[in-house]
Amino acid sequence: MVQPDVGRVGGVTEWLKVAHLAHAFNLPVAPHAVQLVHLHLACCTPNLKVVEYLAVSEEGDRVWYTEFPEPRDGYWSPYPDRPGLGLELSPEALRKYAV
Repeated sequence: MVQPDVGRVGGVTEWLKVAHLAHAFNLPVAPHAVQLVHLHLACCTPNLKVVEYLAVSEEGDRVWYTEFPEPRDGYWSPYPDRPGLGLELSPEALRKYAV
């Protein structure tokens, strides 16, 4: 199994290259961490095994985003009607953590 992390392999394009290479060798992919980005990448990965869901990451997501897709009844899907990752940064978090 291959567990690429979009934050460590160099971004979305490089992550997709890793996933495609794994597919060429018939290896399953289970992305590691950065779950809200990996959720989108999982939708275009034919050799996907599972998307890692970390409750501790959800705590941070609640701070940074106004809302985000959450698993329901064992299924998890990105917002189909929003551009990009479909996430909106919380104005409160931006004010609080501005440098």
